[in-house]
Amino acid sequence: MQTQRRDNPKTISQGDTVTGDAATDIAEILASLGFADSSEQPADSYCRWSATLYSEGRTGDAERILRLALECDIDSPGLRNNLSVILWTQGRASEARDQAEIALRLDPGFADAQMNLNSMRMRMPKAA
Repeated sequence: MQTQRRDNPKTISQGDTVTGDAATDIAEILASLGFADSSEQPADSYCRWSATLYSEGRTGDAERILRLALECDIDSPGLRNNLSVILWTQGRASEARDQAEIALRLDPGFADAQMNLNSMRMRMPKAA
């Protein structure tokens, strides 16, 4: 599936192109792939799509989707938490911790983000 426009394209995964209006482009791509339904919030669709890519081992593509989604919904704790997991998997511990902390600032009761942050802190080397 390919959605193309002539203005400032950004490739997000194999064959998919996003342009200036990222929210519209991502919504169209999600709908065409069956990840968007009218009852869910856009962030939920992005999370599901990135989770699918992640489960296929496509962590780079999953990260790109989440970063593009954050351009549309910067205050989504779910997007931030999922990005933290992907960054951790890629060995980017400091960035992963930062994203988990942001998710918790946005939603202090977000149990998954708290669990992920606690796990990261236990595994990260202690500062001298």
